[in-house]
Amino acid sequence: MKKHIAGYCLLAALSSAIAWGQKPKLAQKIDDFLHVKFETGFAVLNNGDTLSGKFEFNDSQQNYRLLVHLDTISYSKKAFKPNEVAYFALNKNLYAPHLSKADGLVFMRVLLQDSLKIYQHKHFYSSYTGSDFLNEFYCVKPTGQELVVSTASDFPFIASTTRFFSDYPGLCYLIRKKKYGKKDLYKIGLIYNDWLRKRTPGGIDQ
Repeated sequence: MKKHIAGYCLLAALSSAIAWGQKPKLAQKIDDFLHVKFETGFAVLNNGDTLSGKFEFNDSQQNYRLLVHLDTISYSKKAFKPNEVAYFALNKNLYAPHLSKADGLVFMRVLLQDSLKIYQHKHFYSSYTGSDFLNEFYCVKPTGQELVVSTASDFPFIASTTRFFSDYPGLCYLIRKKKYGKKDLYKIGLIYNDWLRKRTPGGIDQ
Protein backbone atom coordinates (compact mmCIF):
# COMPACT_ATOMS: atom_id res chain seq x y z
CA MET A 1 0.00 0.00 0.00
CA LYS A 2 2.84 2.38 0.89
CA LYS A 3 4.43 1.70 -2.49
CA HIS A 4 1.21 2.60 -4.32
CA ILE A 5 0.85 5.83 -2.32
CA ALA A 6 4.44 6.74 -3.13
CA GLY A 7 3.75 6.09 -6.81
CA TYR A 8 0.70 8.36 -6.78
CA CYS A 9 2.75 11.08 -5.08
CA LEU A 10 5.45 10.83 -7.75
CA LEU A 11 2.87 11.02 -10.53
CA ALA A 12 1.25 14.05 -8.92
CA ALA A 13 4.63 15.71 -8.54
CA LEU A 14 5.41 15.07 -12.20
CA SER A 15 2.15 16.70 -13.32
CA SER A 16 2.78 19.71 -11.14
CA ALA A 17 6.38 20.09 -12.22
CA ILE A 18 5.71 20.23 -15.96
CA ALA A 19 4.83 23.91 -15.67
CA TRP A 20 8.09 24.58 -13.82
CA GLY A 21 10.34 22.93 -16.41
CA GLN A 22 11.30 20.01 -14.15
CA LYS A 23 9.85 17.21 -16.28
CA PRO A 24 13.11 15.41 -17.22
CA LYS A 25 14.31 15.12 -13.63
CA LEU A 26 11.02 13.89 -12.25
CA ALA A 27 10.41 11.61 -15.21
CA GLN A 28 13.72 9.98 -14.34
CA LYS A 29 12.46 9.47 -10.77
CA ILE A 30 9.27 7.88 -12.08
CA ASP A 31 11.29 5.46 -14.22
CA ASP A 32 13.55 4.63 -11.27
CA PHE A 33 10.53 3.97 -9.07
CA LEU A 34 8.95 1.69 -11.68
CA HIS A 35 12.31 -0.06 -12.29
CA VAL A 36 12.39 0.96 -15.96
CA LYS A 37 15.90 0.30 -17.21
CA PHE A 38 17.43 2.02 -20.20
CA GLU A 39 20.44 0.51 -21.93
CA THR A 40 22.93 1.99 -24.37
CA GLY A 41 22.63 0.76 -27.94
CA PHE A 42 21.53 1.59 -31.46
CA ALA A 43 18.63 0.87 -33.77
CA VAL A 44 18.31 0.90 -37.56
CA LEU A 45 14.82 1.79 -38.74
CA ASN A 46 13.14 0.59 -41.91
CA ASN A 47 13.16 4.14 -43.27
CA GLY A 48 16.97 4.13 -43.17
CA ASP A 49 17.38 6.26 -40.04
CA THR A 50 19.78 5.16 -37.30
CA LEU A 51 19.12 5.95 -33.64
CA SER A 52 21.72 5.74 -30.90
CA GLY A 53 21.71 6.38 -27.17
CA LYS A 54 19.40 4.89 -24.55
CA PHE A 55 16.66 2.34 -25.16
CA GLU A 56 14.14 0.48 -23.02
CA PHE A 57 13.37 -3.13 -23.90
CA ASN A 58 12.88 -6.13 -21.64
CA ASP A 59 11.46 -9.63 -21.52
CA SER A 60 7.85 -8.77 -20.77
CA GLN A 61 5.27 -9.91 -23.28
CA GLN A 62 4.20 -6.44 -24.42
CA ASN A 63 7.75 -5.18 -24.80
CA TYR A 64 8.57 -7.86 -27.32
CA ARG A 65 6.40 -5.66 -29.50
CA LEU A 66 7.84 -2.33 -28.40
CA LEU A 67 11.24 -0.61 -28.44
CA VAL A 68 11.43 2.73 -26.65
CA HIS A 69 14.11 5.31 -27.51
CA LEU A 70 15.00 7.91 -24.89
CA ASP A 71 16.24 11.43 -25.66
CA THR A 72 18.62 11.94 -22.74
CA ILE A 73 18.44 15.74 -23.02
CA SER A 74 14.68 16.33 -23.07
CA TYR A 75 13.85 12.93 -21.58
CA SER A 76 11.22 12.53 -24.27
CA LYS A 77 10.49 8.99 -25.42
CA LYS A 78 9.40 7.50 -28.72
CA ALA A 79 8.15 3.95 -29.15
CA PHE A 80 8.74 1.81 -32.23
CA LYS A 81 6.88 -1.33 -33.28
CA PRO A 82 8.52 -4.32 -35.01
CA ASN A 83 7.28 -3.25 -38.45
CA GLU A 84 9.22 0.04 -38.07
CA VAL A 85 12.60 -1.43 -37.10
CA ALA A 86 15.13 -3.36 -39.22
CA TYR A 87 17.23 -4.42 -36.21
CA PHE A 88 18.69 -3.08 -32.97
CA ALA A 89 21.49 -3.94 -30.56
CA LEU A 90 21.48 -3.62 -26.77
CA ASN A 91 23.91 -4.96 -24.20
CA LYS A 92 25.86 -6.91 -26.86
CA ASN A 93 22.69 -8.65 -28.04
CA LEU A 94 21.19 -8.25 -31.51
CA TYR A 95 17.42 -8.17 -32.04
CA ALA A 96 15.30 -8.15 -35.18
CA PRO A 97 11.62 -8.49 -36.08
CA HIS A 98 10.45 -11.98 -36.95
CA LEU A 99 7.05 -13.55 -37.34
CA SER A 100 6.04 -15.73 -34.40
CA LYS A 101 3.51 -18.47 -35.07
CA ALA A 102 1.54 -17.63 -31.92
CA ASP A 103 2.29 -13.95 -31.27
CA GLY A 104 2.57 -12.36 -34.72
CA LEU A 105 5.40 -9.98 -35.63
CA VAL A 106 7.62 -9.48 -32.58
CA PHE A 107 11.19 -8.59 -31.74
CA MET A 108 13.39 -11.67 -31.31
CA ARG A 109 16.96 -12.04 -30.18
CA VAL A 110 19.22 -13.04 -33.08
CA LEU A 111 21.40 -15.94 -31.94
CA LEU A 112 22.88 -16.78 -35.33
CA GLN A 113 23.10 -14.42 -38.29
CA ASP A 114 24.32 -16.49 -41.23
CA SER A 115 22.89 -18.51 -44.11
CA LEU A 116 20.92 -20.43 -41.49
CA LYS A 117 19.53 -17.94 -38.98
CA ILE A 118 18.39 -18.71 -35.44
CA TYR A 119 16.09 -16.41 -33.47
CA GLN A 120 15.09 -16.75 -29.82
CA HIS A 121 11.61 -15.79 -28.68
CA LYS A 122 9.96 -15.94 -25.26
CA HIS A 123 6.42 -17.15 -25.81
CA PHE A 124 4.20 -16.19 -22.87
CA TYR A 125 1.11 -18.23 -22.16
CA SER A 126 -1.59 -18.68 -19.53
CA SER A 127 -3.15 -21.88 -18.24
CA TYR A 128 -5.31 -22.97 -15.33
CA THR A 129 -2.15 -23.20 -13.20
CA GLY A 130 -1.04 -19.64 -13.97
CA SER A 131 1.18 -17.79 -16.43
CA ASP A 132 4.62 -18.74 -17.68
CA PHE A 133 6.75 -18.69 -20.81
CA LEU A 134 8.62 -21.06 -23.08
CA ASN A 135 11.72 -20.31 -25.09
CA GLU A 136 11.16 -20.88 -28.78
CA PHE A 137 13.99 -21.01 -31.30
CA TYR A 138 13.19 -20.18 -34.91
CA CYS A 139 15.63 -21.78 -37.36
CA VAL A 140 15.35 -20.30 -40.85
CA LYS A 141 17.09 -21.71 -43.92
CA PRO A 142 18.16 -19.53 -46.87
CA THR A 143 15.18 -20.96 -48.76
CA GLY A 144 12.81 -19.61 -46.10
CA GLN A 145 12.04 -23.06 -44.70
CA GLU A 146 11.54 -22.73 -40.96
CA LEU A 147 11.65 -24.93 -37.88
CA VAL A 148 10.45 -23.82 -34.45
CA VAL A 149 12.20 -25.66 -31.62
CA SER A 150 10.43 -25.40 -28.27
CA THR A 151 11.88 -25.98 -24.82
CA ALA A 152 8.68 -27.80 -23.87
CA SER A 153 9.50 -31.24 -22.48
CA ASP A 154 7.27 -33.01 -25.01
CA PHE A 155 8.81 -31.37 -28.09
CA PRO A 156 9.98 -34.11 -30.55
CA PHE A 157 13.47 -32.71 -31.03
CA ILE A 158 15.12 -35.61 -32.89
CA ALA A 159 12.25 -36.19 -35.31
CA SER A 160 11.80 -32.48 -36.05
CA THR A 161 15.44 -31.52 -36.50
CA THR A 162 16.40 -34.56 -38.60
CA ARG A 163 13.49 -33.81 -40.92
CA PHE A 164 14.49 -30.14 -41.13
CA PHE A 165 18.19 -30.88 -41.75
CA SER A 166 17.57 -33.89 -43.98
CA ASP A 167 19.69 -32.31 -46.72
CA TYR A 168 22.73 -32.94 -44.48
CA PRO A 169 22.61 -36.70 -43.62
CA GLY A 170 25.84 -36.57 -41.61
CA LEU A 171 24.38 -34.04 -39.19
CA CYS A 172 21.14 -36.02 -38.91
CA TYR A 173 23.13 -39.12 -38.00
CA LEU A 174 24.80 -37.28 -35.10
CA ILE A 175 21.45 -35.96 -33.88
CA ARG A 176 19.89 -39.43 -33.96
CA LYS A 177 22.87 -40.76 -31.99
CA LYS A 178 22.16 -37.99 -29.45
CA LYS A 179 25.55 -36.42 -30.02
CA TYR A 180 23.66 -33.11 -30.19
CA GLY A 181 20.46 -32.19 -28.35
CA LYS A 182 18.31 -29.15 -27.63
CA LYS A 183 21.06 -27.39 -25.70
CA ASP A 184 23.32 -27.74 -28.75
CA LEU A 185 21.04 -25.98 -31.21
CA TYR A 186 23.47 -23.07 -31.69
CA LYS A 187 26.31 -25.52 -32.40
CA ILE A 188 24.08 -27.44 -34.80
CA GLY A 189 23.49 -24.17 -36.62
CA LEU A 190 27.23 -23.48 -36.86
CA ILE A 191 27.87 -26.97 -38.24
CA TYR A 192 25.11 -26.64 -40.80
CA ASN A 193 26.32 -23.22 -41.97
CA ASP A 194 29.87 -24.52 -42.27
CA TRP A 195 28.56 -27.42 -44.37
CA LEU A 196 26.65 -25.00 -46.62
CA ARG A 197 29.82 -22.98 -47.24
CA LYS A 198 31.78 -26.09 -48.22
CA ARG A 199 29.25 -27.37 -50.72
CA THR A 200 30.02 -27.16 -54.42
CA PRO A 201 27.52 -25.51 -56.79
CA GLY A 202 26.27 -28.98 -57.62
CA GLY A 203 25.40 -29.66 -53.98
CA ILE A 204 28.11 -32.29 -53.37
CA ASP A 205 30.32 -32.03 -50.28
CA GLN A 206 33.92 -31.13 -51.05
